[in-house]
Amino acid sequence: MPPGQMKNLMHVLKFRNLSLRHALAEFLGTGVLVIFSVGAAMQNTLSRGTMSSPMNVQLSGAVAVMMGLYMCAGVSCGGLNPAVSLAFCLTRRLQWRHLPFHLCGQFFGAFFSTAVAYGVYKDALDHFDGGQRSISGPNGTAGIFCSFPQEFATTVTGLFDQIASTCLFIMCILCVGDKRNFGPTHWFTPLLVGLSMYGIGSSFGYNCGSPLNPAKDLSLRIFTSVAGWGAGVFSFRDYNWFWVPVVGPMVGSALACFLYWIFIEYHHPNDNNDQDQSRTGEPAIQEKDAGVLQSKPFHHRTTVFAEGNVFGGDEFNGVVFGTEHILQ
Repeated sequence: MPPGQMKNLMHVLKFRNLSLRHALAEFLGTGVLVIFSVGAAMQNTLSRGTMSSPMNVQLSGAVAVMMGLYMCAGVSCGGLNPAVSLAFCLTRRLQWRHLPFHLCGQFFGAFFSTAVAYGVYKDALDHFDGGQRSISGPNGTAGIFCSFPQEFATTVTGLFDQIASTCLFIMCILCVGDKRNFGPTHWFTPLLVGLSMYGIGSSFGYNCGSPLNPAKDLSLRIFTSVAGWGAGVFSFRDYNWFWVPVVGPMVGSALACFLYWIFIEYHHPNDNNDQDQSRTGEPAIQEKDAGVLQSKPFHHRTTVFAEGNVFGGDEFNGVVFGTEHILQ
């Protein structure tokens, strides 16, 4: 196709509505995340551990988060998770009007990619369980897709597990993305977020598998209910479990934002006096003017990945991994 025609085609296909762009990016990014993680869990379970291990599953989950972020963070904020998108809204890194589109993209992306992974491994599933889908037992496979607790773990324990682990994960994201707190460059951020996911999954995965992602857990639970596992994926423990991996992460997200505000965000140096008492004991930035070193005040600027500016105004997509200091 000639370059001119390709340019015209791209112009036609490009959505001018910024929220729709977010939805598309979140759809693909979440799809990449889910297909990696579900594929890894399937390979481990269906091979009965001969082709993989729990550590490999956790590592694949970390790679899934990292590549999902690299995939879509330039268009949306790379939420990939309703709890993360909520945290971005609470910290003013994402406009609230984009949140419903994030959620739609994440839920549909997770569902679609699960269907793809299921199609790839359907023959292996049939060979594993003889075509009789079950939730628990030696041939239980529902846990590949969505979270179920250990027999000893109560619902209250599971809820606390999800609140605490998601809170830790969100605080790691806020910390990594905070330019005033030794935040890394944007290209390095997804790697650190993925490593955070690996650390949490390796530390808090025993009770219920550390789902942490309401879009992933709920979408995959819906998929399994219509793909042969039945309503038991919802009625497990008399309907007193399926809501835990949905509610817990959202509560943990809000708690993480509050804790980060109280303990870190509000204590960043923001004037010359604060700078004199900062980490190094010296002003962070000074400017030489006519042979005299003069400190200049700091201001904060939102660091965006991409400009919205599709309605003729100065609208930005409002999504960032952090903020940065600039001189004025």
